Amino acid sequence: MCIRDSLLVSRTEDGLSTELGTYPLERTVRGVQGEIRSSLFEALVEEGADPQLATQLSEILGWDIDFFRDLRKGDRFTLLYEEYTREGERVRDGRILAALFTNQGRDYEAYLFENDLGFPAYYDGEGHSLEKQFLRAPLKYGRISSNFSYRRLHPVHKVYRPHYGVDYAAPTGTPVYATANGTVVGRTRRRGNGNYVQLRHGNGYETFYLHLSRFAKGLRVGQKVKQGDLIGHVGMTGTATAPHLDYRVKKNGKWLNPRKLDLPPAEPVSQERMPLYATRRDELREQLEAIVAARTQTIVLESQTTGGAPVDEPTGR
Repeated sequence: MCIRDSLLVSRTEDGLSTELGTYPLERTVRGVQGEIRSSLFEALVEEGADPQLATQLSEILGWDIDFFRDLRKGDRFTLLYEEYTREGERVRDGRILAALFTNQGRDYEAYLFENDLGFPAYYDGEGHSLEKQFLRAPLKYGRISSNFSYRRLHPVHKVYRPHYGVDYAAPTGTPVYATANGTVVGRTRRRGNGNYVQLRHGNGYETFYLHLSRFAKGLRVGQKVKQGDLIGHVGMTGTATAPHLDYRVKKNGKWLNPRKLDLPPAEPVSQERMPLYATRRDELREQLEAIVAARTQTIVLESQTTGGAPVDEPTGR
């Protein structure tokens, strides 16, 4: 049974009383396929699927596909995902269980499976991890307004100088995330950079996040952060003409182009667990094929509220 915790607060003569409880959820596995005409978000809406899946998919395939620049009209997607509801109302975001995405004629696969530590992770058809040491971008929404360059005309000072980062134009307040595990070594303000965060990672890497409107609550120097942790919000502090994030990467003191980093992926599925993965992958592939064969919008592949182990298990152990 899929169970959700609840907290009931009641007013009494003596004040407030609280009671912990649980309630059942209905878990539905759905499939959707579509074609991009303008954006992935709008394509999902057109097919009647939850548009938040666009964010998930960009995180899953975000290293291999630049969802800011690489998408083209005619790209296609097929997704298998879960949905949690109670009395017909969605109460929790589900996960993508499997995905097939065709970008500029090239196919990408993703399958949910537990890694060797028991955490859910995504792998391609051969069992290679889709997770990389660094995320492709430090924010989920925006557009690139200025690229890495050794000679760029500065929009304020009107002189040519190097621009060692990538600028992501986004509304003020847009969340900014750590692109890799690391330690906060800078949380300060400098005249040109405005509010910025500096993180130190392994193997001589450092990342910088400039022009923030504010820092994440509780962020402090010396703190350890994980890939994907919130570290601040987009702004236009310092020398800036509009809200944006200037994201920079340095290795052993040398600036690198963040969009051209060539870093190794996380560990693949181990040889010992590969047969289990292959079985799970083939099951998910069959369901993706069923979605394609349906030639329709979102379809329900299975629904469960009671009985047996939850079908959302990525794999057995």
